[in-house]
Amino acid sequence: MTRRSIVVGGSKGIGRTLARSWVAAGHDVIILSRSEPEGVDGLRHLPVDLEDSAAVDATASALAAEGFDDLVFVQRYRGDDPWGGELAITLDATRLVTERLVDAQPPGRPGSIVFVTSLAASLVVPDQAAGYHAAKAGMDALMRYYAHRYGPKQVRVNAVAPGLVLKEEAEAYFAANPGVLRDRTSATPLGRMPTAGEIAGLVAFLCSEAAAIVTGHVLVADGGLSLTFQAALRPPA
Repeated sequence: MTRRSIVVGGSKGIGRTLARSWVAAGHDVIILSRSEPEGVDGLRHLPVDLEDSAAVDATASALAAEGFDDLVFVQRYRGDDPWGGELAITLDATRLVTERLVDAQPPGRPGSIVFVTSLAASLVVPDQAAGYHAAKAGMDALMRYYAHRYGPKQVRVNAVAPGLVLKEEAEAYFAANPGVLRDRTSATPLGRMPTAGEIAGLVAFLCSEAAAIVTGHVLVADGGLSLTFQAALRPPA
């Protein structure tokens, strides 16, 4: 049976990279997002404003009867309401889609869910607003709750927390501004940013049979950035 993989917010970055790899692997890929991903053929795009809870609920309810194998959340809020909008996109949409799909999952059909969160769930990112931090922390809490709630249905729930990620959309900028890239990687033990492909690979691993006993965990993927004591980041006096 063809593996059915749903990506919420997969029009760019990590989500688009993941969708492309799953299409190449022969999955039935469905993307829920406002805009259609460019440069990816062979998938279904369901246009939905993830800030509109009624639209999200209707779309998720329509999908629920078909069941799923993989469900990945990688949506980002990019509007003008850094509190209400952030919580709606990150938490409300995630809750609605997860509960509609898993509650309708046919008995005996296992599934895997992965939330792509952020180091901001536990660390402060100064250029992000309070709503971003609250939403990412809430996403980690939802992940643990759903891992416990849906374990008896053989649905696993995990999260991947990247640091700064080098995405296709930003490659030209960093190529033209090597100093910025150097500043962002100098404090990282591996000396580089993770790529969108690497994060997508971790998500795919958590969805695979190789991780069949793993649920309720956050996998940090930051090249070791969060290992460094903050005082060590300051230049010597």
